[in-house]
Amino acid sequence: MTSSLSGPFCVVDRPGNTDASFNVTVQNPATVDIAWTPVNSADSERDGYYHVNLAHDYVKALDPGLTQMDYAVPCHVEQTGDVCNAFYDGAGVNFYAAGGGCPSIATLPDVIYHEYGHSVNDHTYRQAGMGFGMVNDALHEGMADVFSAVASELALAQTQCARLDGALGRLLEVAAPADREAVLRELHVVDLLNQQIAAVAGFVGRLGDGAPAALIEVGPALQSITLGEVAERIGQGVGQACASPAGASEDIDFF
Repeated sequence: MTSSLSGPFCVVDRPGNTDASFNVTVQNPATVDIAWTPVNSADSERDGYYHVNLAHDYVKALDPGLTQMDYAVPCHVEQTGDVCNAFYDGAGVNFYAAGGGCPSIATLPDVIYHEYGHSVNDHTYRQAGMGFGMVNDALHEGMADVFSAVASELALAQTQCARLDGALGRLLEVAAPADREAVLRELHVVDLLNQQIAAVAGFVGRLGDGAPAALIEVGPALQSITLGEVAERIGQGVGQACASPAGASEDIDFF
């Protein structure tokens, strides 16, 4: 069985090197967990593939009708000829290798979102009938920055909310009766946070339709609550109490 970092919305390429590849021989039938490690892939390949797909999912959540973005975006990592830089070439995104005091650029999510934002700019215009895409360079850069900033905060926050919600759900399954109420309270907090994130994402999506700012509602009582606080409380309290529950046959990873 073979696998690569290639899918319907992103295909990763490392010019001049062997691309990420997973190979294993199995007997049919078999269930295989594909493990992407430094042995079979570079950090930049894994990060590029993950964050391009994350950016695509974020865009489609805002605008399901933007079908122009439903293609395998070429993601070229470890490019040479420059350092500390990245660019969009009209079809795919390109990231330079480490050098000049900078890490491999494809390991920086904000930069990936920025370059992907250029693709969103172009394809939004193309879908609207402008064959050359967005031609105003200043607007191109500005809107790519906006996309990077918003996508970084909202998409990653939604991902972490889902991750923490799942961790709390697993914890609830093994919690002692005395601890279940505390876990349920934290689950409620995470659910409220996720609702706020969804409200902000929906608001951003409506901006293009001229929606007034008054449409967004954020609960004042939740403004100071963060996912980190929820995780910290669980880690210091209920999480430690339930790390080795009676009858459990193995450790449980909460986060």
